[in-house]
Amino acid sequence: MSEGSRIPVTIILGPTAVGKSALAMQLAGIGDAEIVSADSMQIYRGMDIGTAKPSLEERKLIPHHVIDIVDPGEEFNVADFIRAADAAVENIYSRGKRVFIVGGTALYLKAFMEGIFEAPGDAAVRAGLVERCHEIGVQAMHDRLREVDLDAARRIHANDERRIVRALEVFEVSGRPISEWQVQEGGTRDSYDFRLFGLRMEREALYHRINIRVTQMIQDGLIEETKSLMARPEGLGKGAIQALGYREIMAFLNGEMEREIAIHQVKQGTRRFAKGQISWFKRFQRVTWIDVSPDATTEELASEWSEAILACEP
Repeated sequence: MSEGSRIPVTIILGPTAVGKSALAMQLAGIGDAEIVSADSMQIYRGMDIGTAKPSLEERKLIPHHVIDIVDPGEEFNVADFIRAADAAVENIYSRGKRVFIVGGTALYLKAFMEGIFEAPGDAAVRAGLVERCHEIGVQAMHDRLREVDLDAARRIHANDERRIVRALEVFEVSGRPISEWQVQEGGTRDSYDFRLFGLRMEREALYHRINIRVTQMIQDGLIEETKSLMARPEGLGKGAIQALGYREIMAFLNGEMEREIAIHQVKQGTRRFAKGQISWFKRFQRVTWIDVSPDATTEELASEWSEAILACEP
C-alpha cells in the first residue's frame, strides 16, 4: 500500500439469519473478493453448526478469514479480533482482491472501524471493586456508577458486573468517567476507506427465518456437536459458552431440561439476540440499508445490488 492511500473495505452487516453471508458470498464470486468474518463465535474451532459457519466447500470457493483460529477453551477479545482482521485485510488487499467484512457482531465492527481506547487501569483497584461488588451487590455498584458516569450507566446493564467494575475502575484511577475516554478515542481508523451496507427485514419475517434456521441446525446435528464439545477435557471458555444455543442444548444433555423446551429456548434466545443486533446497528452511521423481502433470492439481491456494492475498486 502506497503512503497516503487507504484500503477500501466493504462491510456487510445485519442481524442473524437475514442473509448477509449468502449475499456476500454471491457478490464475492462476482467481484473477486475474499471475506473477513466479523462473528465473535465463528472464531472457535469445532463450533460449526451452532454458529452457522460457512462450510469447508463454501470456503474453498470463497476464502474466509478470522474463522477457526482458536480453540473453544481459549479466550479471545476485541483487541485480538482487530489484530487478526488487520492482518487478513492487508493480506487480501496485497493480492489485488476486494475486501468484504461480513458479520453481526456489532462490537467487533465498531471497534474495527473506530479502534479501541486505552483507558488506565489498576489491578489492585479492580480487585477491591470486585470484592466490594460481592459485599453490596451489583445493583448498588451500578447505582454508584450512575453517580459518577451517568452516560456509562445508561449503556451498561445493571447486572453486568464486569463492565460496571471496569467503568468504576477507570474513574477511580483517572478521576474521569470512562465515557469521556471513549468519546475522546472514538473516530475512524485512517488506513481504511469504509463503505457500509446493512441488510434488514420485517421483524416477524426475520423471526420466522430464525425459527426455521434453528430447526435446521438441530436436524444438521447441533445436539451431537454440543455433545462433542462437552467431551473436550478443557471444556468451553467464558467466550465460547456465550454462543447462541449451546448452553440450552447442554442443559438438555445434562438432564436439566426437556429436549423441546431446550429447542424452544434456543429459538427464543436467538430472536432476542437479533432484536439486540437491530438496535445496535441503528446507531451505526453511513449505512446504506438494503430491505430484504422474505421471498427474495440471494441471486435477485446480488443482481440488484452488485453495481453499488462492487463500485469501489480493490
